Amino acid sequence: MSEATEFGEVRILHFGDVFFGSPFLSPAPEKSAERRRLQRETFDRALQVIRDQKVQLALITGNLFDADDLSDESAGLLLRGFRSCPACRFVILPGGADPAGKGSFYESGRFPQNVSVFGAGEYRTLPFSDLGVSVTGRGSGERGEESAAFPALSRKSEDEILILAGYRREIPDNTEIVSVGADCVLLSGNPDPARLEIGGSVVLYSGWLESRGYECEEVGGANLLTVTEEAGARRVHVKRLELGTVRCLSRRIDVSNMKNDSELIGAITAIVRDNGLGRNAVLRIELTGTVAPGFRIPRNAGTGSFGLLVFSLVNLTAPESDPQLLKDMSARGELYRLLEPTIREGTDDAARAAAARALTIGLAALEGQEIKDL
Repeated sequence: MSEATEFGEVRILHFGDVFFGSPFLSPAPEKSAERRRLQRETFDRALQVIRDQKVQLALITGNLFDADDLSDESAGLLLRGFRSCPACRFVILPGGADPAGKGSFYESGRFPQNVSVFGAGEYRTLPFSDLGVSVTGRGSGERGEESAAFPALSRKSEDEILILAGYRREIPDNTEIVSVGADCVLLSGNPDPARLEIGGSVVLYSGWLESRGYECEEVGGANLLTVTEEAGARRVHVKRLELGTVRCLSRRIDVSNMKNDSELIGAITAIVRDNGLGRNAVLRIELTGTVAPGFRIPRNAGTGSFGLLVFSLVNLTAPESDPQLLKDMSARGELYRLLEPTIREGTDDAARAAAARALTIGLAALEGQEIKDL
């Protein structure tokens, strides 16, 4: 019987960028509690995978939480989660948002015995001899810090699986990966759950565990690695698990040729339908193009209008040039001349949006129109 056979099948769960208790800042503050609830449910699903799949090793490669937002309640939930999986050993490599510096939560002494934390400083290796796996890594010691240059790894035995883990926003280049000599390089820091095969190494980014923003439209999740013996050698197989529930999309709509707000509502409805968005979706629509001063951006097109978790409209339109208004000596002309430069040439999207809305409301008010839904 070979040494590889003695190890049997090994399951490893890799995830990161959890930001537990600190969901992304949405344009709907009233949804914060619901976002946190969904985030905690996703973390619970990851723990359930560990129990159901009999995962022996879980690697959390950065940003388990945001150190600035970690509440006592969130800390307690995390610790109870680790204790609920006593047969699994957790390895945490703190990232740029949850550094393992002096006075950090990682130095609180509250973590159960099945949790190991890689501190800042030099790379170190944690061997799991019973699994035939060793993990090399280092944690971030300061906010925003990333993994230093990767070290070269050495194999103690032919059957040993070498894993390099850490937090790195930018995908490392091929030369750096080849010089490491690891079987797997497991990273967090990039919202895209990328997978690369470089020089015999599998490079995996965890992506977000639960979607937090618009940089990646995929549902969040984790990587399940299974080490098996095939033809006398140990192999690593990877499966992507979708554990999250929230999808975040951002789209632009050019309203230049639209005649009324009904056309705009129809375009948004088509985006919701074509992308299969439901009650756990976050959708941001940016409106671009030029519009006549009388075009109305509806204010009552809120989240409830499309059955989404969060919906927001960002008005980046510019007014059509109106020579008559530029020459108009009435209040309408004064308002137009005041706001038109900001709307057309402003570099700040928020300022442009505010100016465009102010012009719409102001012109409507001066014309005696109803403005409550604008």
